[in-house]
Amino acid sequence: MTLRTLTAFIMLALMAIPATLVYAQATPVGTGSTSLGTILVDANGMTLYTFAPDSPNTSTCSGACAGAWPPATVDAETAALVQTGGAGMAEVGVFDRGDGMQLTWNGKPLYRFAPDSAPGQANGDGINGFGGLWNVVRVG
Repeated sequence: MTLRTLTAFIMLALMAIPATLVYAQATPVGTGSTSLGTILVDANGMTLYTFAPDSPNTSTCSGACAGAWPPATVDAETAALVQTGGAGMAEVGVFDRGDGMQLTWNGKPLYRFAPDSAPGQANGDGINGFGGLWNVVRVG
């Protein structure tokens, strides 16, 4: 392979990277297979949870709670995509929680669990803390 050919391949590969990043932003949630079944995960494969005391488009988790259970927030561009139905899942929504745009599943605010350190972990499922029960979102 000549240097010119190698350079052309590298340039093509680099041009593909932005398309991949846009795709990741366009799909803020997906599904993952775990020992708990098929569950909802974020764009990085991290498990998403709901908090029983929350009501539709209203989070009751802030302060220390949000430190342990970080809200699943997205940037403005992704939030706009979700609001127009472009996220690929009709059940996914977003609302302004005051400190960011938080994802929802059928209106329930979504969170991550800080001790989950790798995709597929669901260490927060069934925990009763900060005034309520935390559960993974089972989708299958």
